[in-house]
Amino acid sequence: MSELLLDAQDPAAIGQLGVQQAIAALEGKPVTRNLTASPHSITKANMDANAQYFSNQSC
Repeated sequence: MSELLLDAQDPAAIGQLGVQQAIAALEGKPVTRNLTASPHSITKANMDANAQYFSNQSC
């Protein structure tokens, strides 16, 4: 049986890229139309090490 694999996004990296592009636009510098943040592959074996990519269910 194969192991379950989850590809998680990194919201902090996505936000950082967006802020960098906004600053570049305000400064009149070229911006990138489409940005991609690297996904993180999560397996049962590395779940604890990648806990920062899970949603916080409490407010």
